[in-house]
Amino acid sequence: MDSTMKNLFRVGIVCDLDADRQCVRVNFDDLGTVSPWMQIAAFGASGDDYYWMPEIEEQVVCFFMPTGNAEGYVLYSVRGTANKPKAGNANKRYIRFADGGCFEYDKSTHTLTIDADNIVINGNISLTGGMNVTKDVVASGISLKGHIHGGVMSGGGNTGGPQ
Repeated sequence: MDSTMKNLFRVGIVCDLDADRQCVRVNFDDLGTVSPWMQIAAFGASGDDYYWMPEIEEQVVCFFMPTGNAEGYVLYSVRGTANKPKAGNANKRYIRFADGGCFEYDKSTHTLTIDADNIVINGNISLTGGMNVTKDVVASGISLKGHIHGGVMSGGGNTGGPQ
């Protein structure tokens, strides 16, 4: 294999990043060099947008243009044997964040799990299935579990709505 083809794809370790410019530099131990700033490839970057920045010390695969001017792109991260996927199941798609938050979709059970301290949804929600709630529900400041109805006499009468 000639040297041009051999150097099209390289595996290295991210050693510097610039999140504003969406670029990283990669250390190639086998060459004893550090790459110039390289852009990060994306699944979508216009109408549909997917954002990902590898972390410092993350192992990545890079593609270099065959022009010889060291222009390259980071394609994706490499999962080593010590970094097994948390989902551990071919039916699951899983995204985990360093702080412990995650998204998991299980195709076999049709279940989407979101694990985060806070979830913000901007827009309307339509629910066609049931809902199980283990904590309190508060709507317009009224607690489902903790609201009380004043002025009610004991007996078989009905109360008005919550206030």
